[in-house]
Amino acid sequence: MIRVPPPHPTRYIAVRLVMWDKMWEGFGHGKAVRNECEGHFAAMSYDKVPTFLRRLRERESFSRLALQFAILTAGRSGEVREATWDEIDLEAKLWTIPKDRMKAQREHVEPLGEGALKILRRCEELRLGAATLVFPGARPKSPLSDMTLTKLLREMREPYTAHGFRSSFRDWVSEETQHSGDVAEAALAQVVKSKTEAAYRRGNLLEKCRAMMGDWDAFCGGPNPKADRRGDSEGSQ
Repeated sequence: MIRVPPPHPTRYIAVRLVMWDKMWEGFGHGKAVRNECEGHFAAMSYDKVPTFLRRLRERESFSRLALQFAILTAGRSGEVREATWDEIDLEAKLWTIPKDRMKAQREHVEPLGEGALKILRRCEELRLGAATLVFPGARPKSPLSDMTLTKLLREMREPYTAHGFRSSFRDWVSEETQHSGDVAEAALAQVVKSKTEAAYRRGNLLEKCRAMMGDWDAFCGGPNPKADRRGDSEGSQ
């Protein structure tokens, strides 16, 4: 009799996470709590972010890992959801987003704090074969849908948007730190003065940004993307 070996545990977990994300993508396209035409994004007060992240880590899925990563990098939802492994340099602790994926049409280099790196290492453990996407959606070659993170927030009964966490980060920088506004705007990949952009590319501001993102990571308490391994096989949205 031919014995069929059981599936690899990591592969099984990864497939279950994708299945749960697919289930939640399949729910109705509810209206998000934001007016995209007017550009208003509901933002969580930054002092509530650490507690929210602890709740977010109670279960594990690619959508939850993606939202954690978005919060800790202050990245835009689309940039995070479509992130690929060739953009990530774990050794240099940098995420380089090509200009064709950036709103400002400029390549952006994002320093990665330890919390973001832990999430990436967890995603690497869950990576299926040669999958290129860091946070795969319902199909391995397709990213999470643009509604997935919004639905996750709705399920957690939070009236905010993923994009709104960029405002949470910016408020924290302004009200709780001595980091300059130029560094914060550069980290957010906003359109900044040409001299600021040049300094960022030379590395002057990049290192200041690295320090700032490290402080943000420390403030947020740092994620624990391994979650509770006992609950990994259960999955969640």
